[in-house]
Amino acid sequence: MKPILLFFFTVLLYTNVHSTHFSGGLISYEPTDQTNEYIFTLVNYYDCTTGDPNFLYPNSLELKLINTCDQSFINITLPVISNTEVTALCDSSLYFSNCGLGSIAGIRKAIFSVTYTLPSTCNEWKLHHTLYASYRNNPDNLNTTPYSLMTTLNNLDFPNNSSPVRNSNFPIVNLCTGQNSTLSLFVNDPDRDSLNFKLTSALDSYLGSGQYSPGYSGTNPINGISIDALTGELNFQGAFAGKYTIAIEIEEFSNNGISIGTSLLEFQIILENCSNNQPQIGNVQNFNNLGTNTTHIGNHFEACTGDQFCFDIVVNDLNTSDSIYLSSDVDSIFPGTTFSQTGFNPATASVCWNYDRDYSSAIFSISANDGACPMLPEVSRAFHIKLPHSAEILYDTLYLCDTTTAFLLSNYHSPIYWYDLNGNLLNVGTDISCNPCNTASLKFTQDTTIIGSYLTSGNCFTPDTVFIKTSFIQVDLLPDTILFCVGDTITIHSPYPQYTNVWNDNIYADSLVVDYISEGYVSLEVNFSGNCSVTDWVFANPISSSDLLIDTLIHCGANPNIAIAPNNTSWYDLGGNLLDIGMDVSCNPCGNPAFLFTNDTMVIKPINQACPEFDTLYIQPNASIDNSFSDTIFFCDEDTVQLVNPFPNYNSLWHTGSNNDTIFIHTDSTQNGFLNIYISNAICDTKKFLLFSQVTEATITPSAFGLSTGNFTNYQWIFNDTNIVSANAISHFPQFNGNYQVYVVDSIGCTDTSDIHHQHSSS
Repeated sequence: MKPILLFFFTVLLYTNVHSTHFSGGLISYEPTDQTNEYIFTLVNYYDCTTGDPNFLYPNSLELKLINTCDQSFINITLPVISNTEVTALCDSSLYFSNCGLGSIAGIRKAIFSVTYTLPSTCNEWKLHHTLYASYRNNPDNLNTTPYSLMTTLNNLDFPNNSSPVRNSNFPIVNLCTGQNSTLSLFVNDPDRDSLNFKLTSALDSYLGSGQYSPGYSGTNPINGISIDALTGELNFQGAFAGKYTIAIEIEEFSNNGISIGTSLLEFQIILENCSNNQPQIGNVQNFNNLGTNTTHIGNHFEACTGDQFCFDIVVNDLNTSDSIYLSSDVDSIFPGTTFSQTGFNPATASVCWNYDRDYSSAIFSISANDGACPMLPEVSRAFHIKLPHSAEILYDTLYLCDTTTAFLLSNYHSPIYWYDLNGNLLNVGTDISCNPCNTASLKFTQDTTIIGSYLTSGNCFTPDTVFIKTSFIQVDLLPDTILFCVGDTITIHSPYPQYTNVWNDNIYADSLVVDYISEGYVSLEVNFSGNCSVTDWVFANPISSSDLLIDTLIHCGANPNIAIAPNNTSWYDLGGNLLDIGMDVSCNPCGNPAFLFTNDTMVIKPINQACPEFDTLYIQPNASIDNSFSDTIFFCDEDTVQLVNPFPNYNSLWHTGSNNDTIFIHTDSTQNGFLNIYISNAICDTKKFLLFSQVTEATITPSAFGLSTGNFTNYQWIFNDTNIVSANAISHFPQFNGNYQVYVVDSIGCTDTSDIHHQHSSS
């Protein structure tokens, strides 16, 4: 889903009402230095029409965090950290506001904030705030009164991103009908990510589009309104006094053009019938790029890193006796840039850019008011500055193993031009395989540093460097063989712990600790910070593996002589004493003894004299398979059941006629079965059993109390093909409209998934 920032803006009629109404707000976030920890901030504007000048509403607000990956949600409480009056009055006239003891509708700004750690990662968290008991301040173009805000956060792909914010000097202004008005949104991104603006619909309490009055819509909240897509500047001429909710969708993009997140901003402005002529801000004049590559079209500037330029903006007021006062946030957003005012009517704003930071995409504003007290009408213009990225080479140091391997050096812009430190283009064939290009093989035989740059539309030089290291020595990483006794714990160390080490293709560590039980190869790959890597193998060789042919010897009736070990094998009891010939065993040493025990007994033989371990043989002179199977073997309807001979070293015969150690049976009915075990062609034991097929069927029954299913052992409710976290009971109350299913497991492990139940708001 594309990240989109929604920005809501409301123009208000000067009025006095008698209950508290919310005038707008914004949800924002910024990461801390802890994983998945963020500072969540909610800004709300509300009117002061409670009749109590000391009323500061409220002390805290709730934010709902919805994880769209698994449909879980969390409610967190944000305490208020500040509450100030922001009514558009001259300082000397604030006492006219009903935030004090006056009658002019006043506005307060409350900021709520908390630090919270998200419990998981997801590519879209919805940060949602709704006030059902309160409502918007009666906009004339919108019938939806419940007040909702929303911001989205992607902590899976962009864990260190900060959402766009509104500058602290964003105005709550009064404007006059019938006059051309320009307004900056005063929105910027702390990370200098690119923003894109467009008009859209406001949200209702269910996060749907608000219902607009006839003649209005989200894209036409005021007749004739327009918006600048790069700056968010609004242009309109209000024909009628009233309150107009305006929603702005602001989409945030990363450096490489990927959408990041969304927010919803809402605020109010008073539009009234008045005779005062508000200031008119002109276009860019007297532009001087001071010999650099900086260009501009209207209010949009594109400059190279280190460029300097200046321009003027002239502001006029038809009331020649009025004095115009200008202000700007440009010096706070871009330190070193200067802003100054000359004259008062007309007033000239002069901006001189002097900012040498690398890539930046940001917006600054110039505001003007004519001091017509007590109300303070203010207009503003927005200006967009874009500096290009560097070439963003993928390596700081590239280890060059050979001169033929092609490396992807940059995937940001194409093509990249390559230079030496003196600014000379690298020679194709002798220095590099191609130029310009993004993927190339390098021909250097000595350590060197090269520069990559791409050309911008303004012919900017966008350098980034990479150090090419050629003094790389191929070495053996591991010995050829490691000897061990079965069961030993071995630690193998990489000779290059300072680099990336990968064991067996998937274990990233400086060393590998393993418990070996059999022979095999271990691989180690050392990646030397680029695409240059070395791989080596070691053979882990056990001194001797078990040479017993069976682990358990069973017999009934006459004791058979069965070959179970190599010739000349010595046999011991658990105390380490040789077994007695004639009493314990028919021969010792030998490979096919007849054991003479009448009770179950464990005997041992050495594995190897270099290792302390022994191999063991369990002897069962009266073996029985009665305990190997239940009398009844349950399986699920239409499943294939696997039956395994518990004594696989001896001959078997199943009821199906198969003499394999394992058989597979697929049936949907009940049937009898048996297993015969043979030793030396004589039946040692017989086991009879019943194969019973069980049918399991999951269904969903809706009711006023939610959704329920039948009695089973385990449950998992599913929403839109995704498991619902902690929904593991016989019933579930749906929280969202969509497709629900339930997966069940019965007492013997049979499973079934129900048909889809479509849940909608009327269900």
